[in-house]
Amino acid sequence: MSDNIKSVKSGWVNMPLKEPYVLSFRSIKSIDSVWVFIEYDSGRLGIGEAVPLTGYGFETLSSIRTSVHRLSERVIGCSKEIAMHICREAGRKAPFASSSVASALDFPDWISDGFEIKPTSLVFPIASFSDKSILKKTFEDGFLRGFRHFKMKIGKDLKVDIESALFILEEYSSKDFTLRFDANQAFSYDEAVRFSDVLSNVDYQKSLWLEQPLCVDDWGNMERLCTVTDFPMMLDESIYSKEDIIRAKKIGCKAIKCKLAKYNGMDECIKLARYAKNIGLDVTLGNGVATDIGNLSEALIYSRDSGCFVNGLEFNGFAKLTKHLAFPYLKIKDAGEVSWDSDESNLDKILNSFIKENS
Repeated sequence: MSDNIKSVKSGWVNMPLKEPYVLSFRSIKSIDSVWVFIEYDSGRLGIGEAVPLTGYGFETLSSIRTSVHRLSERVIGCSKEIAMHICREAGRKAPFASSSVASALDFPDWISDGFEIKPTSLVFPIASFSDKSILKKTFEDGFLRGFRHFKMKIGKDLKVDIESALFILEEYSSKDFTLRFDANQAFSYDEAVRFSDVLSNVDYQKSLWLEQPLCVDDWGNMERLCTVTDFPMMLDESIYSKEDIIRAKKIGCKAIKCKLAKYNGMDECIKLARYAKNIGLDVTLGNGVATDIGNLSEALIYSRDSGCFVNGLEFNGFAKLTKHLAFPYLKIKDAGEVSWDSDESNLDKILNSFIKENS
């Protein structure tokens, strides 16, 4: 018996953050979520989302809403296989938009036999500051809450970035934690070399990677950077496909980050993550600028194959929001671990409540 797509609904909501989130290129006070809700003929339900953000991708709120609307019209009445093909073709020009629809298409299969959220430690976001008292308070707040993996946003001021990195590593050298650095494409090649050289000369095992230091398409200088410094490099915004993963490995990167928002659904995301691990890359997962819709799907991906990913996952965007959007039981425990804080496991029931409130 065929099980085609019966209906597709979508909407947009602006979600305020608990406090401004500092990125290398700007600070944000809210995020926009374009959500997609799919119902199959059998009654199975799925949900996905796209969150546009300047600097992370070229799609805008307007373009994503337009693309989602067009895709929604095209997939109604189709089988999942055909609908996925439509999304894959559209993803060449609108990856975030197509991913939201594809993820909604995959979602029912991932919860068909119940679901499990395996506990895993998430990263705690901090940012470089010239005022070390602010930096100290932010780090200690995270540490006291049980977080042991930290991610420092850098890229606005090289001198401050270096001083902040060294301060955390030296001030808390006796504590057990890891620290990674995310420049969000903000460094020049020379700045990336300077930062890497300083960190390479500091004998701390706590430092993990320098994430996406250069522009998303500056593969030539990324290869040069991997050649001239021993500090390990991670790519994030540059990774959209298997070809990008192969290229990252070839130029000498040590790690990549997978984001569901850039791939054709949950099945493709886990497939690419496994491939990256198999060719020798460290793989992390998650979107720090997302709601509980996208982050729950990423938590399910992690739970499907937890051994594929290194610790300190990043599906923590929902924790920055003042309220949940669809899944109120997705929580972060005191030990910095994501969890499903309820005995309620009927996600269709939760999704039906969501669509009633948002239609």
